[in-house]
Amino acid sequence: MPSLRTDLTPYLFLSILVIVGGVIAWVADSLGRRIGKKRLSFMGLRPRHTATLIIILAGILVPIITIAAMYVLSSDVREWIIKGRRAAVEAQADAKKYQDQAAKEEQRAANFELRNKDLEKSYQSLKGNLSQLKTLVAQTKGELTGTKKLLADAKADVSAKRREVAKKDSEIRAKQKEIQTKQVELVASQKELSKARETLRQVEITSRVAIRELNENKKNALELDQQNAALESQVDGLKGDLKILQAQKQTLQDQVNSYDSTIKGLQTNLKDLQETQTRLQNDIEYIQSQAGANFIVTRYRPMIFEYQEELSRIQLPPSLPPAAAKNAYFDLLQRSKAVALEHGARNLATLPPAGIQPRNITDSNGKKRFVSTEEQEDAIIRGLIAQRSELIFIAKAGYNAFEGEFVPLEFVAYRNKDVYTPGQVIIETRIDGRKLESEILQAVQQFISVNVRAKALSDGMVPPSGRNSSLGKVDGEEILNMVRDLKYENKIVRLQALAKSATRAGDQLELTFRIKY
Repeated sequence: MPSLRTDLTPYLFLSILVIVGGVIAWVADSLGRRIGKKRLSFMGLRPRHTATLIIILAGILVPIITIAAMYVLSSDVREWIIKGRRAAVEAQADAKKYQDQAAKEEQRAANFELRNKDLEKSYQSLKGNLSQLKTLVAQTKGELTGTKKLLADAKADVSAKRREVAKKDSEIRAKQKEIQTKQVELVASQKELSKARETLRQVEITSRVAIRELNENKKNALELDQQNAALESQVDGLKGDLKILQAQKQTLQDQVNSYDSTIKGLQTNLKDLQETQTRLQNDIEYIQSQAGANFIVTRYRPMIFEYQEELSRIQLPPSLPPAAAKNAYFDLLQRSKAVALEHGARNLATLPPAGIQPRNITDSNGKKRFVSTEEQEDAIIRGLIAQRSELIFIAKAGYNAFEGEFVPLEFVAYRNKDVYTPGQVIIETRIDGRKLESEILQAVQQFISVNVRAKALSDGMVPPSGRNSSLGKVDGEEILNMVRDLKYENKIVRLQALAKSATRAGDQLELTFRIKY
């Protein structure tokens, strides 16, 4: 029998037992993945990491704890470990006692099998939930189709409004032609009035002569009995002529009064037109002076705003009353002026840094028409009043603006509709976790900057326009953690982008991400 000093069998047995425990943990890793779907977490670790750690530790610690317990509790085991093969004969006597323990372990294995079946049922239930989620996605796509139809209707309404504006322009031109015609008629009416007054004067003279003749005939009636019948006939005729002349006089007087009223109205219209012409001329001179100054500025100073770059925006409720719509316009105007000053626009006490300018427009007939600042402001306010939905009201640069010059503004409004609900999937892509982390990071950034942005724009998001436009923000730490998770999967998986919170068209888009198998 080998000596105690040279017998290595007990230590070889212990080493094999520890290695077998590690192998058990590795085999149990697949079971750990399934347990990880229960989303259990330990000390801040991710669920799948927690499940893997638990299984590995269990596979290593269970044999060690079992040996240690047997070593402490059993003198026979202690003796066997110390003596090695010399205790084998004595250990056979205790085998029957451990058979009972083996039966108990088999019972525990049966219990684990039952628990495994329960986990399988839970997995099938989760598959059912996934089917329901797919149904919900299909319904959401249907709602998106309805929303697109509403957008088409809104575009049709805008086209109708534009046609009405063109019709109003035609009516204004017709009114201008009518005023010119009325001026010509006024001159003709004044001439006719002069003639009517001369005719009336002649009628009055004739009437006075007729009356004098009538009086003379009455005085001579007694002396001229033989001519009485003829004279009475003449008198009756003269009375009839007098009545006709008096009726003509009244008609002419009514015409004179009507002409006087028409003249006063035309004079008032003429005065208004002259004032409008003066105001438009002043606007033209102002634009010409600004054009000369801006030409010099563009040669020496940096650009502060690009064409159509957004300065400021506000969100408005639907169906604004006139006073509220006017206040909203001036509020956005003041905000835009403040932003223009911050970027280096013109800063003079007597002149604003930004605002609306008079400008020429081309109507539907291809004719150019000059539109004043007041007309543009009235049109903007009327547009806000007419809206029956929530709005995003935006001020943009009318053209490229340079440091130290006036910034022309244009105002636009969009529907501020609900775009995403919390946790809604926006879009997904496939990522290969077998690639390098740098390549995975590049693929994720491409997915966010191109695919997610394009999908959000098509869904109705309204991002700020200009050089520094951005749909929203993404947590950089979350992206790095996600890249590590994708690398850990070491296979092709689906990466989904979800809305973190309820999002309207004018809001910033906050994203979160989910990995699917």
